[in-house]
Amino acid sequence: MSSTTAYLRASTPQWESAALAQGVVPSGDALVDKATASRLHRQSLLGAANSVDDVVALVPRDYRDQLRPLLLEAAGTQSKICTADQVLKRLEDHKSRGTLPQHLRSKVPPLQFSKEYAETEAGASARSAATAAHKLFVDTLLQNAIASKGDEARYLRESLLVEKVVTKTTSVVNARYTALGQRGRVPTFSRTVSDDGTVTTTMTGFVENPINAQLHIQVLEDCASYIERVRLIVESRFEAEALKLAKKKEVVHAADKMAVDDDSTPSTSSGANIDKLVAQRVKQEVKKALQASAVAKGGKKSGGSSKKRTDPKGSQQKKNGKKPSAKSSPPAK
Repeated sequence: MSSTTAYLRASTPQWESAALAQGVVPSGDALVDKATASRLHRQSLLGAANSVDDVVALVPRDYRDQLRPLLLEAAGTQSKICTADQVLKRLEDHKSRGTLPQHLRSKVPPLQFSKEYAETEAGASARSAATAAHKLFVDTLLQNAIASKGDEARYLRESLLVEKVVTKTTSVVNARYTALGQRGRVPTFSRTVSDDGTVTTTMTGFVENPINAQLHIQVLEDCASYIERVRLIVESRFEAEALKLAKKKEVVHAADKMAVDDDSTPSTSSGANIDKLVAQRVKQEVKKALQASAVAKGGKKSGGSSKKRTDPKGSQQKKNGKKPSAKSSPPAK
């Protein structure tokens, strides 16, 4: 706000009142008419909507039930557009890498040759020709899939062009306005005063409710904004989900690099496999601890007092209640 405008408002309070009376609203340094100010306010509310239901709630109640199916249809169409774009991007990535999507992968049909003919140059040439023909076939399928998916995305986008959206919504809004106009008329009255001061009020007819006419124009002006806001909300949701999935893949890839099995091969970083890795590591540490403990005990035992070894067979016989049999010495010659 400029200093001149602030000075005028402070020195003459009637200045702003006169502007409002003339149908203009102060907006910063400029004067905006009431219709423009109302439209800007409605656009601000639409910009703050976070979901399709929020956009539907901003439609005036008299037109909400009629426009709700169109808004939900636009949201569904935008979801299909985003899905088609994602599939198209994946197909183009496969083409650039020289790979095929899962549904297009197939093996080269085998050619049944005898062993003698298969070892000849003609047999090898026949198999190479079959492989080349199969590769050309699957590459053509991939190219056709890319082209058809692109055509689908363009077709869906054309259905949400502003011109088509305005044409479709205008017919619905006009039909609703006609129904409201027949029910929302207001009566008009004339007043006469007699010589003795008696006031007589007479109804002269019915006219259209000016509120209905104003609301009708506002809804017509905002229909394209309703559709566009719904599209942006759905598109933003898909972009957020794609970003989240990309970040998740980055984390999984980083975890795969860190998680290495005993044979130095990278393992998948799923939750079950991570638990398995942890259990294996725990077993390894426990085994090492037990081995170290056994080595320590063995060292102490060997360095201590020497004890006579008992014959395990004799001890077993003693346990069984039998005396150990003593071998007779050979007779002296």
